Amino acid sequence: MLQTRIKMFQRYIVVGVAFFAIVIVSGCSGDGTTVIPPGSSIPASGLSGSIATYAGTGFQGDDGGNIDRLLSFLNQPMEMNFAPDGTPYIVDWNNHKIRRVKLDGKLETVIGQTLPGDWPCSSDTTAISCPGTSLSLNHPMDLVFKSDGSSFFLAAWHNHKVETYDLLTGMVSIVAGQSSPGFSGDGALASAAKMNFPDSIVTDSAGNFLISDERSQRVRRISTADGTIKTVVGNSPATAAATAGSTCGGDPTAAGYTCEGVLATVALLAFAPYNEAGGSDNPPPGGGLALDAAGNLYLADTYNHCIRKVASGDDGIIGGDDAKEVITTIAGICGQDRIGYSGDGAASTALLKEPHDLDFGPDGRLYLTDVGNHVVRAIDLTANTITTVAGTGTGGFSGDGGQATAAQLLLPYGIAFDAVGNLYIADTSNHRIRVIMK
Repeated sequence: MLQTRIKMFQRYIVVGVAFFAIVIVSGCSGDGTTVIPPGSSIPASGLSGSIATYAGTGFQGDDGGNIDRLLSFLNQPMEMNFAPDGTPYIVDWNNHKIRRVKLDGKLETVIGQTLPGDWPCSSDTTAISCPGTSLSLNHPMDLVFKSDGSSFFLAAWHNHKVETYDLLTGMVSIVAGQSSPGFSGDGALASAAKMNFPDSIVTDSAGNFLISDERSQRVRRISTADGTIKTVVGNSPATAAATAGSTCGGDPTAAGYTCEGVLATVALLAFAPYNEAGGSDNPPPGGGLALDAAGNLYLADTYNHCIRKVASGDDGIIGGDDAKEVITTIAGICGQDRIGYSGDGAASTALLKEPHDLDFGPDGRLYLTDVGNHVVRAIDLTANTITTVAGTGTGGFSGDGGQATAAQLLLPYGIAFDAVGNLYIADTSNHRIRVIMK
């Protein structure tokens, strides 16, 4: 049996090959865990604010699938999302798979193989689409559904591509990206562009989707109208030096430099650490995105340890060409040395550590995974305050059945809300999906 040993959360990731041949004997839980019925996320005894395990045993591995979610093995899950019909999908990052929960409560793989890989998925090198179960992935990161539920878009992180999965046919097609990482293609068709570790993906009200192109330190938009790609947030240090140096002061080529209150296409981001400027290594994940109802974009400037906002302008769309699309900081103190866990209270003076995923809750607050602090926090954008909603600030695993604020998490990367308003957490290094009751 080959075994993967991943030191993902150091500055460099060591990626191995994972293969697990495991036989599971199904049965009832004997440890007092409340089993969540299929189609429901709420244990019968669940109280508001309490936390429970939704999927995963905590064992890191791949069990082959078709096993009840509470008996299944996960391997550093990064994200979870829900189809419009309520079906849960799990991004099983280090198993290199996209998995969904069936009505019987069992997990099935819809994209991915046992080993990581890339296109083509067959001997036909001209293939433009492949069956999801025949295609190999390499550390998928995020997915978002079209509003009609017919398909989802996938940020295939280590494949340097954006792909789309058709739920009716089970086929996967490439939307953007090439076989090697890089930055190219702005103003042209996305299908010819290069990307460099696409991390997070969201869709706007017009159906365009925005992607955090992590190693390119940019947010890029793919237009559904004509299929073209462009940068809408971020640029290069050299461009910043020429266009923003006099406005913001300081040295735009210096590590950790940020520019506040300027056009989003002028500002510098730190989705990945600046000192990892190549393209062949594996950066830690960074650059979560979220959109509000008015079309404003929120982004986790992960290695500047802050949350930033880009105003959408009069048209309600982030297009990269509107004079009102300026960038500001709403939480944390931006800078690569401004790391910590403090400040539940005023969001502007709080300290964060490697924030990643963002999502709006049913209460209107902006929720975020404060990964390096092992917590999930929520920002009240009206009061400009921040509050911890899960985790203690110390990494570990504990607390199922109790209040989420007394439970331990371990490098939680992803969050999602279901239609009822329960909060799901990809408790990444605990190899579980956990749920906080509304």
